[in-house]
Amino acid sequence: MELLILAAVAGGGEKLAFHLSGIPQIREAYESHAGYVVVKASVEDAGEVRRVVDAVRRCPGVLRVDFMIARKLVSR
Repeated sequence: MELLILAAVAGGGEKLAFHLSGIPQIREAYESHAGYVVVKASVEDAGEVRRVVDAVRRCPGVLRVDFMIARKLVSR
């Protein structure tokens, strides 16, 4: 499954994005112009979704976390 996380931060978004990019499931993390940190991750199950979202939520300066999940399509 693909996971997209938007985290509203109170300053220091670039530093947060760098810190989050060290988590193995996270493929990409960057600060947007609107003051959000955008995180893209690949996860296998609901437990991993919770672990990645909680890791973002616990970071200092994070005010709010929203996330979306997309399942990978398998063509045969």
